[in-house]
Amino acid sequence: MDKKFNKRIVIQNFVDEKHSLLFRDYWDTFSSLCSDNRPEHSHRNLHFNKIKDIQVRTHLKYYQQKLKFFIDHFFQTKVKPWNDPQICRWRAGEFMGLHGDNENGIDKVDFSAIIYLNDNYDGGSLIFESKETYKVKKNGVIFFESGIHNRHRVSKIIKGYRYTIPLWFRFI
Repeated sequence: MDKKFNKRIVIQNFVDEKHSLLFRDYWDTFSSLCSDNRPEHSHRNLHFNKIKDIQVRTHLKYYQQKLKFFIDHFFQTKVKPWNDPQICRWRAGEFMGLHGDNENGIDKVDFSAIIYLNDNYDGGSLIFESKETYKVKKNGVIFFESGIHNRHRVSKIIKGYRYTIPLWFRFI
């Protein structure tokens, strides 16, 4: 496998603590607005179009744009967001099976990222098919190329909530 596909970048302190708290509090206050076209995700995904608070929307877009610059730099490319950001809260007992973002070629995403808004939960590690495991600290981010070469899963959350902002990008 080409080594560039194995490149997974972690940046600590990517999100300001006050913004992280803002995102978590907003999710907790407006969880009734969660929805998704996949029923198994509808209780945990708070999509951008449901977020009415201009401050939350502005900060979400800021971190999406900031991440775009990091992806462009580390992978020597040019990308744009694939969709609007969302805030997710995973609860105890939840997990995600092995998959590759865009492994089927339908979603047309080229890079995947997860911003972590907390780390006070048990379980919930990001595990790649290669067995490489990440539990990124609160306010950190991990990003990597999407597709079958970076198949990954999320281990079962044992205790607490796992708040994240998943983001996807595509080549310009």
